[in-house]
Amino acid sequence: MIYCALGASYFAVLYLGKGHHVIGTALDEKIPFIPAAVIPYVLWYLYVPLPMLYMSFKDEEIFVRQMKTLFTGMVIANIFFLIYPTSIAFRPDTVEGGGILRWICRLIYAVDRPVNVFPSLHCYEATAIHLSTFGGDHSRRHRALKAASGVLCILICLSTVFMRQHSVLDLISGCGLAAVIYFIVRKTEKSGDKNDHQTL
Repeated sequence: MIYCALGASYFAVLYLGKGHHVIGTALDEKIPFIPAAVIPYVLWYLYVPLPMLYMSFKDEEIFVRQMKTLFTGMVIANIFFLIYPTSIAFRPDTVEGGGILRWICRLIYAVDRPVNVFPSLHCYEATAIHLSTFGGDHSRRHRALKAASGVLCILICLSTVFMRQHSVLDLISGCGLAAVIYFIVRKTEKSGDKNDHQTL
């Protein structure tokens, strides 16, 4: 329910009609458009909620960590979008050519406007889910899953620039914010555990 509420607030900010500050670098202009990047880009829609749904039944501690990491950054990002709306100017107006991948790209372009891009929520949420799910003891018991999740997380983040939906700056800021928020969440957890032991 919280995830849906934050998602709704993101879309509400999109349509406030405020001016947008253009984000971009010289590198963005040189990155090629790769239609196959739409595959990991779309997998993001499953990659974020499914681990949370699974952990909500399997491991309460990890589930709470996922929520703290994910939702804290989403709130920060939405506040930033409200204060400093951003957009990109290098995305093509349309995707030419046939094939299912290009058709999906055209669909994404039609429904996903290139605004409020800094930081990239695609990159933030993917990184936040990977770190909060596999950053603790759980990772030592599930190394293969951690590796697969890491690869998919990287592909999702790269897909945002190869789809030309985001700038390299958006990718870096999204991943960086996730790492910072996760570090803070873990520090507060360890501080809480230490206080519990001292109380006992």
